[in-house]
Amino acid sequence: MEEEVVATAVVAPSSEDWVNTHEASKITGFTYGTLRTWRCQKKGPPFSKVGAAIRYKVRDLQEYMEDRIC
Repeated sequence: MEEEVVATAVVAPSSEDWVNTHEASKITGFTYGTLRTWRCQKKGPPFSKVGAAIRYKVRDLQEYMEDRIC
């Protein structure tokens, strides 16, 4: 009996997508804790909060990183 192999594609978020803090951490390279601390200090990339949900727009994360290139 042959086994069926199913391939799954990993799709990177587009610049219009919103991501949570864990995904934002992967995009920026900053730790989850750093992003959380910056939110409390009113620093770091812009974010939106709806209820308890924190979301970052991918485009904002990209612009934040590009603005800090030396």
